[in-house]
Amino acid sequence: MWKLDLSRLILWRRPVTIDDGWLVSFPKSGRTWMRVVLADLGIEIPVTHDGSDYKNPVHFAELLPCGESYRMKKVIFLVRDPRDVVVSYYFELTRRQKVYAGEIGDFIKDPRYGLERIIYFNMAWFRQSVCSDFLLLTYESIHETPQRVFEVATKFLGYRRSARLLKKAVDNASFAALQKLELSGALSGKFGKALLPGDVDDPESYKVRRGMVRGYTSYLTPEQVDWCNLAIKKSGYHKSLINALSCYGIDSQRG
Repeated sequence: MWKLDLSRLILWRRPVTIDDGWLVSFPKSGRTWMRVVLADLGIEIPVTHDGSDYKNPVHFAELLPCGESYRMKKVIFLVRDPRDVVVSYYFELTRRQKVYAGEIGDFIKDPRYGLERIIYFNMAWFRQSVCSDFLLLTYESIHETPQRVFEVATKFLGYRRSARLLKKAVDNASFAALQKLELSGALSGKFGKALLPGDVDDPESYKVRRGMVRGYTSYLTPEQVDWCNLAIKKSGYHKSLINALSCYGIDSQRG
């Protein structure tokens, strides 16, 4: 029977560090998944939430994303459906960080943490003009064509990996494998204590929680989904995302 070989994952090669780049995302957008695959490909890149996380609980309009510190840097910006992000972030702040005590219906509307904060932050980055090189990736595209996405990402960072290595790294980072790595402590050993479960007996407290597309439908009421959909529509989010992908998405990359 095949068994997960934790010793061969993540630490199997000496990594190169990207000194002139950043992986930027709003919390719970899939960054852990991407870091693990890149690390298994021997590439490490600095990561940041650019002031969007719970440690900066200001009204979303007070955020200052995409500043001058990114000028002349290579940036991979990772986004995920804001409805999935807000649900996952709710569990992050209630089951892991324990800095929020309200119900999910209140959380999604909270300007310090909720959906409008995600929209505002992402759209500011969609309009970015400071980075020397900018690659916009979506969590959903990683689900659909992971090997292609990581092929583009590694080339963007200045490295090439064979199809065999790409496939192996993607297969190693299945969600079942990542959850076992988190439970074993291997993730925290590589990336820090933040990648430990909040409660090993509570699946909703894991850093690697469900990893689903459109999983929000299992947690939000129809009325809450309608509120989210209206907020997204009013903001022009989808049009902004489509425009940004046409300029900075994987299909815009050459070479």
